[in-house]
Amino acid sequence: MMRMRSRFDFAARLARRALVPFGLLPFALAVAVLATSCSTDAGALLVDAGAPGADARDEPPPPPDHLTGAEYDAPSDFDRIGCEPGTLSGLDPVGVWHHDTDGDFGVWNDAYGIEERQGGYSAWLGTERTRDVRLDDDDLFVRTVYQTASGHLVVRAFDACRRDDDGSLWGRYAQCSTRYVEYFGFPCLTGTFRGVRVERMPGEAEGEGITLLGEFAGSPSDPWETGIAVNVRVEDGLAYVVRHSDGLRIVDVDDPTQPRDVGRYYSGGYNDVKLVRGPGGRRYALCSSDYLGIDSIDVTDPAQPSLAATLPDLGYSWSVHTLFTVGVLVYFVDGTTGGLEVWDYSDPAAPARLGGYVHPDVGAVGGSIHDLYVADGRAYLSYWNIGFVVVDVTDPAVITQVGQFDDYERRTSHSSWVTEVDGCKVAVHGDEDFGAHLRTIGVDEDCPDTFMKQIGELTLRPEVSVHNLMGQGTLAYASWYQDGIRVIDVADPAAPRLVAWFNTWQGGPGKSFFEGAIGIDVDAATGRIYVADEPRGLLILGQE
Repeated sequence: MMRMRSRFDFAARLARRALVPFGLLPFALAVAVLATSCSTDAGALLVDAGAPGADARDEPPPPPDHLTGAEYDAPSDFDRIGCEPGTLSGLDPVGVWHHDTDGDFGVWNDAYGIEERQGGYSAWLGTERTRDVRLDDDDLFVRTVYQTASGHLVVRAFDACRRDDDGSLWGRYAQCSTRYVEYFGFPCLTGTFRGVRVERMPGEAEGEGITLLGEFAGSPSDPWETGIAVNVRVEDGLAYVVRHSDGLRIVDVDDPTQPRDVGRYYSGGYNDVKLVRGPGGRRYALCSSDYLGIDSIDVTDPAQPSLAATLPDLGYSWSVHTLFTVGVLVYFVDGTTGGLEVWDYSDPAAPARLGGYVHPDVGAVGGSIHDLYVADGRAYLSYWNIGFVVVDVTDPAVITQVGQFDDYERRTSHSSWVTEVDGCKVAVHGDEDFGAHLRTIGVDEDCPDTFMKQIGELTLRPEVSVHNLMGQGTLAYASWYQDGIRVIDVADPAAPRLVAWFNTWQGGPGKSFFEGAIGIDVDAATGRIYVADEPRGLLILGQE
């Protein structure tokens, strides 16, 4: 079971409401924000560092009951139990640090990136950059204070006060907001963390079995400066790239060595994209947003994309993180209810609802579908906080549960893909968190020995997470954030085997636990792999 505190049920209900766009909740509670580490309500305030080290108080002050902006401004404001003075002597803090945190709202991940700056250091904490970075033999202290555009005061502080033999750092954190006071009645979340420096996997070259053919983030005269790439779909030589804080970019990739911009539809930003055909053979890009719902964008003329429709208003604001298409049927995540929606998009300008499904445990424990895969009348739902859930969608008006896999602790189910091995259907499943696993799970009722059980697993390292999955035959292709693209052979599902990779991440900036390769599409005809890489844009890879 997940380790959750008594406040969790209350917080989980809020995670799909007004707090989510502000990026103020931990990852396990605010899926949509931390998957991108983007805040739509941020205003940075650089804070100068004070004197290093802790003050002379023997006991830390009690937790605040309101917020002034002066909270947690020194290591001594934290409980010092567990600290080991002197163990940070000689530490070089520069780099990206990923955290496994454990606190008031359970367990989740976090990150910061530290770089040298004007004789000292600066750090990224989320989208905020701070100069309040203090290092001595006892502590590495990082803190930021800023005010959001809507006027909410935010304080974030980390104090690493012990270095263990494996080089990891241990310490305490606090994350405070006046918005927490409004919703919870208290301003600060606190707890402990273990920090691990993230670098390229030891001994790995840039690629093995995969090479870079092309890279594109706009032309020199019109670079993609705002936003980050998050997903991509390719059809007929055109790549449809969706980006946060930007929208849809259409790129000619017919010559992978010379990609070029063709068209753009600007919006507040999208998270996922799929392609469908409408009446008269018109082509539509269905772009989903955590804040806007689904935009049906007519891309029949890729140089002049235009909005055909937005998902109808059913009385509340749609939050659609991801979607999946099978013919004219569109299956998507309704982040507001935490459930599945099924719509007929035979006319993408006028979609019609067919049915939906919400897991019965959502009300009790919280949770929402993060991503999904659909094939042969079954939807495979990556249900955050609940597990991997399989439902029968043969009749969208009457969706029933077929099975559930939840035999792991943190249940950060994120993405899956299903294939057949030795006559049995097997799901390749990835969870998204510190300590993420790629698991093979039996999903075939006709194979009862493995049905809804883990068959095998593959892990790389706990500090880097899996993201999206897709596959062909018995090869699974995974975008694996800072570990780039990984190709896994699941011909023996009991022993998934890494057979190829390409390291897309070039280091930094460390704004989020979730940086690097995030979106992926594989062209079966050419063998090309198209990658939406957050800092780099669109990458086109070839398989050797």
